[in-house]
Amino acid sequence: MSKSLDTARSTDNLATLDYLTFDTSAVNTNGVAKVTWNDGDGTIEVGLKGGNVTLQVGQEQVQRVLNNSGSTLNDGHVVFISGSQGQRLTIASASNATEALSSKTVGVVTESISNATEGFITTEGLVRNINTSSFAEGSVLWLGTAGALTTTKPVAPAHAVMVGFCVRQHAS
Repeated sequence: MSKSLDTARSTDNLATLDYLTFDTSAVNTNGVAKVTWNDGDGTIEVGLKGGNVTLQVGQEQVQRVLNNSGSTLNDGHVVFISGSQGQRLTIASASNATEALSSKTVGVVTESISNATEGFITTEGLVRNINTSSFAEGSVLWLGTAGALTTTKPVAPAHAVMVGFCVRQHAS
């Protein structure tokens, strides 16, 4: 049986709540603003704004950013900080071709972000549901050109920016 706390209907004083216990055997589906237990990763997870990203608490860091690059940046695309607008950092496609496009590399897009809209990038931790079929598990992933990942370490005059590792070789 599914149990939840509806704070709008609850007579409990949540200010005196000592702790929450999650059912580690429950099978849950995530949703925006929903906190659930993820037994596979051994942590709680939070469904973030937009419904496309789930944060595994303590195992990754994400940042909400604004894409003002002029085009859609897809899930798995490597990006750099291009500036800021309003309350958000702005991002664009990173590249190992120049210092300007590589030195401010900040993370990997974790949901497709259309131009002129906000979305999430992963700055540390696992990026899930991207195509890693061309990478061997455990291989080092470097910044390539046009936001791509590569297993080939760039040599001068290209800039060597290590992005991470391939944890699982799979098409999705």
